[in-house]
Amino acid sequence: MGIKTGLIGAGGRGVFLGGLLYKIRGAELIGIAEISQEIREKARETFGGDVKIFNHHKRILEDKQIEAVIIATPDWTHYKICADALMAGKHVFCEKPLGITASQAKNLVALAKNKKRILAVGFCFRFVSIFKKTKEIIESGRLGNVQFIQATYFRPAGSGFFRGWHRFRKNSGGLLVHKGCHIFDLISWFLSSNPVKVSAVGGLNVFKPVKKAGIRCSECSLKMRCPEYSEKQMNLCVFNSDKDTFDNTFTLIEYENGSRATYASSFFTPHCIEFVISGDKGTLRAEWISRKVKRVFNLYIEERYTDRAISYNVNPNTKPPEIDELKEFFKAIRGQKTKYLAFGKDGYIATLLGECAENSVRSNRTIILKQDYSYKLPILF
Repeated sequence: MGIKTGLIGAGGRGVFLGGLLYKIRGAELIGIAEISQEIREKARETFGGDVKIFNHHKRILEDKQIEAVIIATPDWTHYKICADALMAGKHVFCEKPLGITASQAKNLVALAKNKKRILAVGFCFRFVSIFKKTKEIIESGRLGNVQFIQATYFRPAGSGFFRGWHRFRKNSGGLLVHKGCHIFDLISWFLSSNPVKVSAVGGLNVFKPVKKAGIRCSECSLKMRCPEYSEKQMNLCVFNSDKDTFDNTFTLIEYENGSRATYASSFFTPHCIEFVISGDKGTLRAEWISRKVKRVFNLYIEERYTDRAISYNVNPNTKPPEIDELKEFFKAIRGQKTKYLAFGKDGYIATLLGECAENSVRSNRTIILKQDYSYKLPILF
């Protein structure tokens, strides 16, 4: 029999992750917790009568059979649910971000350490083939000592983010936490170092108020010629909706080992995730471009002294990267070695960088980090 697992949150992401458990040997989904009655009924139809359905996360945590839980609820709920799960003695896989503030994430790391439980964070980008290959090349020494990383994350998702709950920092930590944590995690993972300084600029340059537009799309006089017209997501105008986060940012980070990194984000640009990683022996370029019809991965190295360019054939994943991610989570529970899985400390650092970048934009100052990365905090639960 596999590790008996509970799923907390049965929305789109939760159902996706729960479904993957049936493809993983050594894992068994036996319970689902969801506060929405409508979504609970849909989950019952999806997963069948053998899976127990609970109306609150605390009820599923009372089930002594359950050894591990997967948390796939909205960002602002992660802290409380994750803390309750660890206190109940469960191993936890928490979707990113680990918390919407650095203090939340750090407290969870300390709690997991105190309870001797696995705390993993859903950074599935680590399991995408092009980034796995990038990490392998860095570790091989092919680039020499990495001096800087230039990361770009462009995604045309503003029409969704600025109508949904993500647009408020109290819900998501801001988009530098909610989405930026993916890239901040990859940067820190590639560099194998801790950040010491963060500076950022950003703004709301495209999804800002439009005087002639209405609050609701259905009532707007411009709806017939507005490319962002949609009556979904509360029928809100993406421009005139209340919001307190940014649609574009640029972040500079310095690390303990002397490396530096930049991160540029935009939520009104065609999809592209790109890394330029320069060492004293060569430069690697990794590019992930997505369009409606296909995904394209480009990966090559330019050597410093020979001017030689080496291309790598990296195919997009043929299965969801989350399958391998969850497999590693269950391996960690069994005490087996993992290679790519992100743990609580990684989730903390990614949230820390996102929060510092958000604060830097708002305060127009550089944030100096004086962090204790030992996680020897008093438990606050």
